[in-house]
Amino acid sequence: MKMAELKGTEKQVAWANDIRNKGIEFCEKYDFSFAKQKFCDMDSSKWFIDEWRGLTSRGNKFGMVANLMELNIQEETRIIREKNGRAIKHKERVQILDSYEKYRNIDSEVDYKINEFWSDGQYLWGGSISGQN
Repeated sequence: MKMAELKGTEKQVAWANDIRNKGIEFCEKYDFSFAKQKFCDMDSSKWFIDEWRGLTSRGNKFGMVANLMELNIQEETRIIREKNGRAIKHKERVQILDSYEKYRNIDSEVDYKINEFWSDGQYLWGGSISGQN
């Protein structure tokens, strides 16, 4: 998969590239293909550093896995909304969320994120193509 060239200072690009590579590794491990594509397409070193630096730090990675799962769902639903030109319908929402149930019991942070999607994922399903209400 081709990756966009990162923009920023030499130091930022090097750091962002490490973060990107670790993120792609997690995306491949958990089959987050939409998040992986976003990581490949993004050219902002700042975005990787500000949003995803936790991927390369020591400690519990499950918060980052939960965030990658959220990014994956955001990208998946964005693509569906753009393709269909409408908000996500209830049946589609259930199908999408059911496909993420396999990640339950990985960690409490992942479970919490899945529960959050089921209970209040309106920003994902929104009334417009952009997902904004």
